[in-house]
Amino acid sequence: FGAAGEAFAGLRAHGKEAAALTMRASCLAVLGRFDEATREADRAIELAAADGDLEALLAATLGRARLDVELGELQKAGERLGSALRLASGDPLREAVVHERLAWLAGRTGDLGARVAELEPAVAGFREAGEARLSALASIELGFALEERGEFRRARAALEEGLQGLARAGDEGSQAPFELIVAAGGGRDPSVLSRLAAIQLTLGDLTRGRASLAEALTVLRAGGFRGEAVERLAGWLRIEEAEAAGDLERVRALAEDSLARRLIRDAADRSYLLAKLSACCHDLGDFAAAYEHAAGGYELRDDRAVEHLRNLGLAARGLGRSDEAVGHLSKAVELAREAGSALPAQLVRALDALGQALADQVRWAEAGRAYELG
Repeated sequence: FGAAGEAFAGLRAHGKEAAALTMRASCLAVLGRFDEATREADRAIELAAADGDLEALLAATLGRARLDVELGELQKAGERLGSALRLASGDPLREAVVHERLAWLAGRTGDLGARVAELEPAVAGFREAGEARLSALASIELGFALEERGEFRRARAALEEGLQGLARAGDEGSQAPFELIVAAGGGRDPSVLSRLAAIQLTLGDLTRGRASLAEALTVLRAGGFRGEAVERLAGWLRIEEAEAAGDLERVRALAEDSLARRLIRDAADRSYLLAKLSACCHDLGDFAAAYEHAAGGYELRDDRAVEHLRNLGLAARGLGRSDEAVGHLSKAVELAREAGSALPAQLVRALDALGQALADQVRWAEAGRAYELG
């Protein structure tokens, strides 16, 4: 991109030179060379403004705002994104990109209200511009934000709309200018993609769930991330691929190995791995191991508590301890109801397991109510 910038400078094509410098600044930022990146981004803004190239100026401004955030200058980033929104005025796609970036900034500052307020026009703008996949992803991100605010009805509608939109869009590519997307952020937020993968996998959409995991991993690597974040997603993807292949012994081996390495470092990883191990051991018929892993997971008292209780109940049922199974599963249902969720998949699964346990005890009326509610 440096060579391209020099070539365009020689041709006095300053708009194209600005676009090349914006891309170069993005690459320098990935390498951690922020001083150089800042100089290149500022030069890109100057050139684009002088040339009157609004497309290049918008991309350069978005890229500079991204650098502001990396440097901890959140107020400056907000001001710059406000300028970008004015530049994008009248173009649904470009407005949507800027609104998505404003939502990203609001997420950095912890302002959930602002995040929701920016994501709503982003969803609509991408849809109007014919960007079905980008609209669906923004809708899912909106659903997560609404869920964090406790607005579960609206969150569920946004998440369902996003999931359905992704299914319809398939592998459809974006028509947005490459420079604009790179300057805005270089891809979707890996944390959003990994949360999306978790939902898809929970709902049984295994192919798309693994694809979302792989995309999150690609975004992290493209952003220059290394170490634990990448290792975590790569390990998760290997486990899900082994499970998809029906190789439960490999799933167990991978999860046990990962658990041994991450036992102290990451509580969230530990919880995921214990839940995966319990379910895997149950399916392999090793109910004692399934019970032990579920008990260890439930001790964490984290966001997976309902899943761990369900696994405890299933393992107890496999061990022939029906009263204990009903107790754990009843508690899982109660906890799932109290917690609330935009997509209550955990509640449905807990009710289904409770129905089976009650049927084991010939408590047909109670089992029927559990199945009906689920």
